[in-house]
Amino acid sequence: MHPHTITKELHNPDGTITHIPDIKVDICNLCGEQVYDVKAIRAIESHKKNWATVNLRLPFLVYRNLEIQAHQNGHSLEEEISRVLVADYNCGKTPSAGNK
Repeated sequence: MHPHTITKELHNPDGTITHIPDIKVDICNLCGEQVYDVKAIRAIESHKKNWATVNLRLPFLVYRNLEIQAHQNGHSLEEEISRVLVADYNCGKTPSAGNK
């Protein structure tokens, strides 16, 4: 792990991107995993004030695939799930209550 200062891209539910400068993060040299300290997390969270919070239970394979996809896209898992849900919603692909 090596410390870096980055500009974090926050992918908003409406499809826009917010750039948050001067975020301190430790980045793994082997896998690229990003580890944020409490101050960085608070800075990121402060830009999410209009977001709703949802707790999800996902099948492990869905969770793992989203985790891989998030890493490939340079997003956190939370950002990737939000991006996927908003993209599907905006395209009218959300399932109706009867289609589970």
